[in-house]
Amino acid sequence: MSGVERAFVLWACAATTVAAQQLARVSCDASYNAPCSRANSKFLAREVARDFGEQLAAGVSSDDVLAQITAGDYNINSGFYPFVFDGATSVVLAHGERSGLVGQSLPSVFTTLKMQYSDPELLHARFVAAASTTNGQWVQYLWPTTRTQDGEELATGKEAFVVGMMREDGSTLLCLGVGFADTPLPPELPCSDKYDSFCAMNNVRSLVGKAQTLLSKAEPQANFEEALLQLSYAEDDFQLPGGFYIFTYSFQGPLVSHAKLHESFGQTLGQIFVANELGTSDDGAQLHQAFIAAAEGAGDGWVRYEWRDSLDEDTYTKIALVAKVQFNTESYYVGAGFNFAMESAIPDESEEVQSSQSADAVAKLGALGEDCSDRYNLPCSVVNTLQLSSHALVRSTAAP
Repeated sequence: MSGVERAFVLWACAATTVAAQQLARVSCDASYNAPCSRANSKFLAREVARDFGEQLAAGVSSDDVLAQITAGDYNINSGFYPFVFDGATSVVLAHGERSGLVGQSLPSVFTTLKMQYSDPELLHARFVAAASTTNGQWVQYLWPTTRTQDGEELATGKEAFVVGMMREDGSTLLCLGVGFADTPLPPELPCSDKYDSFCAMNNVRSLVGKAQTLLSKAEPQANFEEALLQLSYAEDDFQLPGGFYIFTYSFQGPLVSHAKLHESFGQTLGQIFVANELGTSDDGAQLHQAFIAAAEGAGDGWVRYEWRDSLDEDTYTKIALVAKVQFNTESYYVGAGFNFAMESAIPDESEEVQSSQSADAVAKLGALGEDCSDRYNLPCSVVNTLQLSSHALVRSTAAP
């Protein structure tokens, strides 16, 4: 291959990498197990593996592509990076974050990182098993991801999506992975599920990511069923003050976890719609399909719908984030949501309603009770801007 041809190939591959980074949700942080972290990891691993094969087909050596990975050419700025191990020797061939590990075997890496609490040979076997599958698999393991103030590295759980690649000789298996830290996104409190604020979106991402990770690690069947019970009854772990909670449905239809509708376990959304007079069985079935479509897309998505938990409530519009979970041969979606409603910027004029307004609602007026102006950097201006921004973001994210 001539120098001009090689330069063109590298330029084309670089363009592919940029496109991949644009398609992945770069605002997502690999330091947390939000649903987007799982989607980004799987997306980037497959994109790098695809690009690796295309470069080899164009005449670029595998060592050159591995050097690109170590140089960070495939990294997403929010913490997602690829790494590659030799399937036969466990030697690190490329690492988008720690170039100093390249050339070391996994046992040597574990010694360098002071990871005496984990078995490198077992981890290597799990990487190879995942890379040997047709479409790749998730691998859970411990890895130093945080530093203390004195510089000591602490290990946390990680999940990586691992796929297999082959060198030019067609016989050397390479294990490529991209992962994220198994650490819940910190919730923002106080916050209410009655309004579509930025904190509500954050809290839903936190709960759904935490629940999705719990279910993805549960095996065998008994542990999976126990995890579903935790989602329904462990208030301290899977419910947040302000009304946030988790629900889970099988793609086949039945409700398998819910923090409120315990009496509806085993029922389909169609049956729940009829029981709560939300609509017909077909309406519930259509919503179920909307949830499946959102979860099937990039692995998670937002859905807008009408809801109430009992006949004692009025119906209201709700926004939910749902994410897909695979267990054995069955698929599920796990979700959490909040009301599609912006908190009133100006309290009702009646004395009775005014007395019941929260301090936050009153603060949305000017300091002397007058209408708030966008011409000044008043506290009410900040609050009103945030409310309008979050409402607009939710509307665009979960369009019907």
